[in-house]
Amino acid sequence: SIGGSQYHVYRISKELIRLGHDVTVLTTTSMQNKDIRGFSTGRPFTLKSTCPTLPKFELIDGIKVYRFKPIFQFWMHMVNPLMFTFLLRNIHKYDVVHGHVYMGAESDMAALICKLRNVPFVFTAHDLLSNQPGIVNILKRSYDKTIGNLTLKTAKKLIALTQENKKQYE
Repeated sequence: SIGGSQYHVYRISKELIRLGHDVTVLTTTSMQNKDIRGFSTGRPFTLKSTCPTLPKFELIDGIKVYRFKPIFQFWMHMVNPLMFTFLLRNIHKYDVVHGHVYMGAESDMAALICKLRNVPFVFTAHDLLSNQPGIVNILKRSYDKTIGNLTLKTAKKLIALTQENKKQYE
């Protein structure tokens, strides 16, 4: 899907290319939170994966875009072994990795691999402290204290898009 985070990544990527940098974006083939087999916030359980068929690699306005199909989703985390393997094999090629979206498995994988391989990691959370009702709140608080904490602490720089985001990092 094309939302705020995706547009943000696109604009940053275009500007970095204009400044002479080489930009690679890793993403999934998912277009919504209901198109991957598993449990999601969109509906309790999705049995069939209906991700659209998108190119695995595409050059968009000078941006190298690699897409990886998730095999399962639990809440907001998409299990994506091909992306994980790609990162392990290729992270050394990048001077810096910029992760986007708090509670996204892609950023968590990138942060972990950057930490293991000593590659600088920068992070933009895009609203990390939203309150959730019921069991989702328990899951989020558990995430905040474990994986979320690791992702935030791994980042050499945290980028806040608003004053509210800045307060959330504090």
